[in-house]
Amino acid sequence: MSSVVGSTGRVEGIDPAESALEIARRRCSELSNVNFQIGEASQLPFADSTFDAAMSSQVFEYLDDVPGALAEMFRVLKSGGRVLIHDTDWGATLWHSSDGNRMARIMKVWDGHLADPHLPRTLGQRLAEAAFRSVRAEVIVQLETDYDPSSVSAILMKFIADYVASHGIPQDQANAWADELRQLSPRGEYFFSSNEYIFTGIKP
Repeated sequence: MSSVVGSTGRVEGIDPAESALEIARRRCSELSNVNFQIGEASQLPFADSTFDAAMSSQVFEYLDDVPGALAEMFRVLKSGGRVLIHDTDWGATLWHSSDGNRMARIMKVWDGHLADPHLPRTLGQRLAEAAFRSVRAEVIVQLETDYDPSSVSAILMKFIADYVASHGIPQDQANAWADELRQLSPRGEYFFSSNEYIFTGIKP
């Protein structure tokens, strides 16, 4: 984004967690046109009609007030400005498993950490209701048929196992779930698929 806006533009990033901002600042320490600050999606710390574009990634599925956050993005955009929102439909995230009941229990608990695990199904309508025009949606399919410790599915598997083990699923069951998935790969049975969605729109 820094290279897209160039030396005459700027990129502003917000997050409610200072720890996340510290990581972002380290990664962008050599970029003079990038700034980060504490902020909430429901109350963006910027004046009206400030930006040519506004985007979020894996944020709206965690928000209790989606209409309020969309209204804020609309407010800070200039006329003709573009919005881009990237989120996952967790109902379209799956692994092949020989224990479907255990998989369903674990994913149900995982869904509990989200405000709306199926947000993309209604996001297009919500963008239109927020007065954005030319709303479009695209899908990004993550597909993996081999286990790789550095892959998206492996990293996600660890996040899920750690989360559910601290939210009602016994640790041994969480471990057994992850172990079974990893053991499928040598037999050629590993399968992971997840759908992420990008929605775009324009402020009139």
